[in-house]
Parts: sequence; structure tokens; C-alpha cells
Amino acid sequence: MALVTDLLVRLSRVASFVLGVVGVALAATLYLVGAASGILALGVGLYAITCAAIVFALAGRERAIPEAARSPETPQLPTVVDASTTSDENPDHEDSAASDAPQAGTPDLRDPLTGLPTHLLLRDRLAHALARAHRHERPVAVMLLDIDGFRAINDAFGFEAGDRVLAAVAARLNSTLRGGDTASRLGADEFGLLLEDMADESNFVQVSERVSEAIGRPITIDERELTISACTGIARATPEDDADTLMRNVDAALAAAKRRGRGACEVFSDRIRTSLIDRVELESELRAAVETRAFDLEYQPIVILHSRRIAGVEALLRWRHATRGEIPPSTFLPVADELGLSPALGRWVLEQACGQVKRWQNQVVSARALTLTVNVSRAQLRQPALVADVANALENSGLDPRRLVLEVSDAVLLDDAGTALARLQSLKSLGVRIAIDDFGARHAALHQLPRIPVDILKIDKAFIDRVGRTGAGVSVAHVVLALGKSMRLRTVAEGIEAEEQVAELLRLKCEFGQGLLFSKPLSPAGVGALLRSSTR
Repeated sequence: MALVTDLLVRLSRVASFVLGVVGVALAATLYLVGAASGILALGVGLYAITCAAIVFALAGRERAIPEAARSPETPQLPTVVDASTTSDENPDHEDSAASDAPQAGTPDLRDPLTGLPTHLLLRDRLAHALARAHRHERPVAVMLLDIDGFRAINDAFGFEAGDRVLAAVAARLNSTLRGGDTASRLGADEFGLLLEDMADESNFVQVSERVSEAIGRPITIDERELTISACTGIARATPEDDADTLMRNVDAALAAAKRRGRGACEVFSDRIRTSLIDRVELESELRAAVETRAFDLEYQPIVILHSRRIAGVEALLRWRHATRGEIPPSTFLPVADELGLSPALGRWVLEQACGQVKRWQNQVVSARALTLTVNVSRAQLRQPALVADVANALENSGLDPRRLVLEVSDAVLLDDAGTALARLQSLKSLGVRIAIDDFGARHAALHQLPRIPVDILKIDKAFIDRVGRTGAGVSVAHVVLALGKSMRLRTVAEGIEAEEQVAELLRLKCEFGQGLLFSKPLSPAGVGALLRSSTR
């Protein structure tokens, strides 16, 4: 083909030369025989030369294109081959070396930070591993690991420190696995492991324990030792599973582990499968509920302990489902966070609650100074729009900013310190007050307290439950109350259920309380009646 092309190019050049000569000869002949004037003959000659030059140039271009196509400078795409796929422990890998080596030109095959395969390469190897497993009845499993609280590392020490932690985790995973297994990085703080040729499910769990032990060893960053943990999900392939199904199953196992808390491990099972189906249905129903505002608000009074007079109320979200009944906030609020529904849901709560409290203030003389406490979730606090949402709710309702208390969990301050503190400062600039919920439940909040723009400490119910029964609860409550007093912070005891607790809290100089002893959460009508009765 190249020979024919070259021949055509050469002929084109000859034709262009002949065309030029013939054109000039014709112009000269016309002038000599008197058939054309000198100017006309000159024009014919120039026209012929121009046409010849154009044909010559086009022929040169056509020659350059095939030469470039076969130029030795055009790079050849190499293949990516990982040494771990040719281990002597798994000779079947040799049969699939060609098919298990995607082209390096394919995007995102290797994570640039850790050098590990990404999800594309892991999925390719998983597909080949499943094919071998089906042929030879060899077990295959996938393990997913998600580093607990990784955002806090980035916030506290910077992204460079976070990158070094990820690189250290990757190195430890590689050193822990056998030669035939594959470690990969699937996301910001998520890793995947492909495990082959293991005897039974207990071996996969043993690998999980070995991996957890390896990454749990302290990591030294800038002369500072960091200790991390990870939630783990494991799914073993069945004969019916393809790569997509297995990845979906291990994702569900990891989600179940994360719901249990830090360092948890879950193996995919029928129970998780059932909960996964239920979760999908719950997500769909929750989206619809947020869209239609199918929620209610109840309000639990906060009282002054020594007089039992109502000082404020806390807004509590309720979801009464048509078929499921009342769904606890602890069930649907984390789902709302994960689905990104919390900002819209929180905006609705703010608007409704601020408007309701302002109406009580206008209608009941004793409620003029009534305060409103609204919970703010971790997902909401991450959203810059939260500040505008609060400002709009205050403006639309006419509620005095000093009467609004925004309550955050101290767990937020543990996991998202940098973002949380910046957002709280912006909220404080609106004139609202900040409360820390469940204070004392985690030690991290204690040393961070001087940095937090906080006005109110709410003592964790777990400590209040022990007040009046044993010395331990009193001791912790006393420390929190003393801390609040030294920093001129208001203190609120949560979950009060007995008069003995009130007596002890008064002895410890606690100002405010909240719990079933005073009132359960009430509907707006119930709170209104309670406020009016307190004026008589």
C-alpha cells in the first residue's frame, strides 16, 4: 500500500511540471501568432504556473501523511503488568497475563499517590479472578476498608500529612497480603483488597484482623505519632456472582460496618442483603418525604431547675410513616446525611421552628424570652449555605437571634474540627448562641473547648443517669459544671427522670434541666397549652 501511494505522489508531481510547461508554451504561442495581446498571454502563463504549484504542494502533503503514520517517533502503548499477578502461589495467573493487563493508555489505572491499582484495574482483575474461580472452584473475596475519621487528619494536620498517612497504609497493605492478592485505592480514604484461593470464610476474617493490626500501628508524621483504624466490609463470591454483584455486596457490608462504628468489620450475609433492600426502600421513601415535607416537629421544654419555669424548648423532628409507623430520628437522620438531604431538611426545621416560637412569644406573656434550640447535623455544618439558611429563618420569622440556640454534637468537633470551628464562628456572627450536645461523652471536646465559640454545655444523659445512684456520675457532672462555671457558660442537664437527680444537680449548681420528669416532647398545641397554664 505504501508503494502504491508513493507512486501516485510521484506521478502527481510529474503532472504538475507538465501542466506548468504546457501552460507557458500555450501563452507564448498565442502571443507570437497575434491571437492574444501581451497582457492576456502573460495572464494565461501565470495562471498555468499557479495551478502547477498548487498540484505540486498537494502531492507533497499527501506524501507527508503516510510518512508520519509510520514514523518511529510515534509512541507504542505499553501494558501494565503487576508482579503480584504472576506469583508462583497462583499459576493460573499466567494464563490470563495478557487479558489481565489493560493498556496503560486507559485512564486512572494507577493511583498516583500510592502506586496501587485504582477501581478500574481492580475490577478487571476481579472479573478474571471470578472466571478462574468458576472453572477451578477456588474461593474469591473482596475486602473494602474505609479509614475512620480521615477528614479530621486533613483538617488538623493538613493534606500533606493526610497523603503520607494514605501512602503508609498502602505500603502496609502491600506488605500484609500474599503475592497473588491485589491491594487497590478506590477513593479518598477507601482501599480494596482482592483475595484469592482461600480455604473458607474464616480465612478472610483472619486477613481482615491481620490488616487491621497492620494499619493500627502508629504512623509517625513530622515526629507525631498518629494511630488510625478502619471499618471493613468483606464479601465472598458465590457461583452466581459477577464483578458488579460482588462489589455491590461488599459495599453493603462496609456500610453495615460503618453504621456499627469505628474499627467494625462485617461479612456480607443474607441479613445484610435484607437490610440493603430495606435501606434502598427507606432512601426512596425519605426522598419523597423531604420533597413533600411529610414530617412533624415536637418540642421538649427546658426548665430552670430551681423554679421549674419553662425557659426554652428544643425542636425535635418526627417522621410518622404511613406503613412503618414512627421512624426514630436515629434511623432516618444518618440516611438523610448520606443522601445529601440534610440541608433541605434542616432548612425546613429552622423555618418552621423559628416561626412557631415567635408566635408563642407574641401570644403568651410569659414566653417573651422563650429560647429555641435546634440541632445541627454534621452534614449541615459542612455546608456554607447553613449560615444563610439561619439568617433567612431569623429574618422571615422575626425571631431575635439571641433566642436561637444551635446545638452540635461534640462528635462533629472530633471528626471535622477545622470546618466545624470556621462555620460556628460564622454562625456566632449572626448573634445566635452555640450549644455542645452530649458534652463529656468524648474526651476530644474537653481539650478543644477553649477554641470553640460555645455558650452552652449540655451534659450527656449517660452521666445524668448515674447522678443520685453512684459517685461516678456525680464526679463527671461536677467536672463539667465546674468547667462551665469557670468559662461562664450556661449548663443544661439532659435526660432528667428522677427528683433525686434534680436535688443533686441543684447541689452542684446546675442551672437548667431537660427530661421526662418535667415533660415529654409535645406537639405545638401541647406546648402552647403548657405555656399558657404556667402564667396562671
